[in-house]
Amino acid sequence: DRPAWAKAVLLDRRARARVFGSPPETGLHQRFTEYVWSGLREEPAPQLCAEIEAGYRAGARWVDELLDNALGALEAHGWLEDSLVIVTGDHGEAFGEHGMLGHGRQLYEELLRVPLIMIGPAPFRGGRRIDAPVALTDLLPTVLDALGLPAPEPCDGRSLLPLLRGEPGWADRAQHAQVLRRPRHTAGSSDAVLESVRWGPWK
Repeated sequence: DRPAWAKAVLLDRRARARVFGSPPETGLHQRFTEYVWSGLREEPAPQLCAEIEAGYRAGARWVDELLDNALGALEAHGWLEDSLVIVTGDHGEAFGEHGMLGHGRQLYEELLRVPLIMIGPAPFRGGRRIDAPVALTDLLPTVLDALGLPAPEPCDGRSLLPLLRGEPGWADRAQHAQVLRRPRHTAGSSDAVLESVRWGPWK
């Protein structure tokens, strides 16, 4: 008889407990929150980084299990052949690299590189791994292209279908990233926009 919002909160608490091994109010989650809200002025303790990374990996395994269940349900209903499933993330995570714990505030590769997994009909099948750098802005034009629909104009990204088909032209494309860095509890500081451009091996 729980209202929908209560179920959502309960699910969120269970998800956090899966990752951090304790309720949100105590334990590892609390120590991580204290570190973030302290202003991130000190390098995180190695023990805290190791524990957070272990919890992060546990959370990833849990999501992998849920994804396996979802794909199994699609296959059981005969829908998987006609479905396009995309798994990605909005950012990476640092576990002590560059003196950081968490994400945001910087443009290191640990924070920019995210998984992008596509499961679906041709050309998304074949079990291939493609090393060419792409961007999350490419997802919208890719999905529209797969549906036979044009991308809106202007559009920051471009369809990945030519890349999946092996057509040339992706190696000469620059990748742009940007983050708004907002200092916490730092008197006299202002927001800063950090930007990076990657072209081939150069960043």
